[in-house]
Amino acid sequence: MHIQTFYFNPFRECTYLLSDDKGNTIIIDCGTYTTAEQSRLQEYIDKRQLTIAAHLLTHAHLDHCFGAKFIYKAYNVLPQLSPADDCLFSNLQQQSIAFGCPLEDTPIAHYIPLDSSVQIGDFQIEVLPTPGHTPGSASFYIKPNPSNNQPPILFSGDTLFQCGIGRTDLPGGSYATLLRSLREQIMPLPDETIVYPGHGYSTTIGEEKQSNPYL
Repeated sequence: MHIQTFYFNPFRECTYLLSDDKGNTIIIDCGTYTTAEQSRLQEYIDKRQLTIAAHLLTHAHLDHCFGAKFIYKAYNVLPQLSPADDCLFSNLQQQSIAFGCPLEDTPIAHYIPLDSSVQIGDFQIEVLPTPGHTPGSASFYIKPNPSNNQPPILFSGDTLFQCGIGRTDLPGGSYATLLRSLREQIMPLPDETIVYPGHGYSTTIGEEKQSNPYL
């Protein structure tokens, strides 16, 4: 497995590409905002002859959805999202106005509802419901693979950051719900789980148990 991280848009959002040895690739939270960012991502994909098999969204805040229409136009892949975030997804234009980030194109209008797991190529991804930052926030967990020494991996979106958690003061957010998601879904994962958040840098569950003031 290869994981490539890009930092995109004015919010410095993390866009992740997961690729197996055959080039099957999953995009998580494509946040490309400018044509230059789109070109940089497309150049990376095309140069390595990757096949975009799925685009998973941890939630439907604008900075995590900027590139959804670009991925659909370029690779004919619709994003997958929890329906609990439908209200946010259907109001991306209004979000862009509220945050002062005008969109050059109308936002994508359709998505595929997330299932409880996603199987693409060599990837088996478990979808963990982690509401709180938004009603439909989800985290994506990949179990360890002893055959190739792959550790457990979590893409936490804006639920868990290095030494922090996602904000809950936006519409649909709930601090109590977020803490429950962390307690019930995230903290039981193995300490060696590598966490790739929606902003900032990677960490581990064990490190967050020791240093995160919210846990």
